[in-house]
Amino acid sequence: MQSRKIQILWRFAALFLGITALTINLINASLNGNVYLQVFYFTFQTNLFVTVNFAVLLIKTAHQIKKEGVIGKAASNNHCYETAVTLYIFITFLVFWFVVAPMVVMGKNLEIRLTPLYFVNNFLIHALMPFMAVVDWVMLCPHGGLNKKCALKWLTYPVLYGAILLLRALLCGTFKILSDGTKLYYPYPFLEPVFISKLKICQNGLSPYVVLVFVCISLFVFFYVFGRFTISLDNVLAKEESLLNKNSVKKCR
Repeated sequence: MQSRKIQILWRFAALFLGITALTINLINASLNGNVYLQVFYFTFQTNLFVTVNFAVLLIKTAHQIKKEGVIGKAASNNHCYETAVTLYIFITFLVFWFVVAPMVVMGKNLEIRLTPLYFVNNFLIHALMPFMAVVDWVMLCPHGGLNKKCALKWLTYPVLYGAILLLRALLCGTFKILSDGTKLYYPYPFLEPVFISKLKICQNGLSPYVVLVFVCISLFVFFYVFGRFTISLDNVLAKEESLLNKNSVKKCR
């Protein structure tokens, strides 16, 4: 049993931070003249998913307090959905800090304006919101019930996301034009043929589109493997919860 007062404060804070993060993200994008393109960023979408999830959890927690009191189990949504949302935003965290950020440091910053607002925006959407989502999933979500099929279901979103990016590039063309006239067709540099073509392996004759296909397949494999790892972690947490509940019953007796 947990205090729902703490739960509702935590989830209110998470919702507030989520709305703030999305708002600052849009403000920062508007200063760079590409606010309408934010919808195509995986980061924006996953932060939106998490924010909506926290909004629903906040409403459910408030309803619980009104109907059942301030002590009890935490409110939750569909566990497969909550786990998927948490998985997606944690992958957002991993890809940004271990792939995109190093590219910025190495100079491949795609002419990003490194303003104080940019750093605040990055901290909120790439660090704080993933942290809030993971902590809520670990500490407040009821665990158990996930199976291998869930990892396959969770691939639906990244596959659809990739298909939408491809269609947008084919139908709408340029995503962004750099000051030197370089045309970019995708929101992330590791998906951009113009950058992939500069790799040594491509300069030796391999088509950048072959490398791009390999990158996409690798990302989907990573999603699946990480999904299976998350399911295993969920099972471990479910066993710990079961053990804690048994110990609580024994103490009550």
